[in-house]
Amino acid sequence: GGRGAAGGRATSGAPGDRGRGASTSQTAEPPSPGASARAAKPAVATPHARPTPQKTAEPKAAVAREAQATQKSLQEQLAQQKALILKLEKGKDLPKLERKELMGQLKTLSAAVKATLAAQTAAAAR
Repeated sequence: GGRGAAGGRATSGAPGDRGRGASTSQTAEPPSPGASARAAKPAVATPHARPTPQKTAEPKAAVAREAQATQKSLQEQLAQQKALILKLEKGKDLPKLERKELMGQLKTLSAAVKATLAAQTAAAAR
């Protein structure tokens, strides 16, 4: 069996090493198709995977912050409304023009309170 270098293959020279020599084309062999498919499976996301808690916690926190801001705005509007009503009650002798201005402010504020309540109700329904 003396093929050695004359046979066109590089071998280590040992008689039983045929085909397992130091050839670079044989050492950098790609994995078999079955092995690469198995390795790729864990990286593929399944369509029915559940979202991670961070993904669901973020929108809930944003909704909570929005609800708090809406509640604070509503409380401020109601406080302004009460102040205007008290001013109207105490100022029985206010000039007509000033009373008309206060009533206009009260009407605008009442509309804002209604809009805030409607937005709060809509957000709670989500």
